[in-house]
Amino acid sequence: MKKFKITEKQLKYLKESLGENNNSVNPDGNEMLKQQLYTISMLTKKMWEHVKDNENLDDWMTSKIAQCESSVISVVKAYFYDEIKDDGIDGMKIVNPDDIVIGQ
Repeated sequence: MKKFKITEKQLKYLKESLGENNNSVNPDGNEMLKQQLYTISMLTKKMWEHVKDNENLDDWMTSKIAQCESSVISVVKAYFYDEIKDDGIDGMKIVNPDDIVIGQ
């Protein structure tokens, strides 16, 4: 994969071209969280579409992606466990967070 640098201005343009609306107001106060999740999902989707099946990324790139995946999986498992528990259901009896599989 050819290396290239992207400036903050270019990143802002890319995010805007993907449809991100920085002026949206979220009444529950999670504007930053929702914006970050949206940015992560849109940029990773674009990269997923661009990376070829037989393409090898630099080791540092694959390491960062693996770390990110692990972090996101931990947060998602905890989030959904808390959602189940908040509904008055004992989450451990219904869903074991370690049994949640994201991806393959």
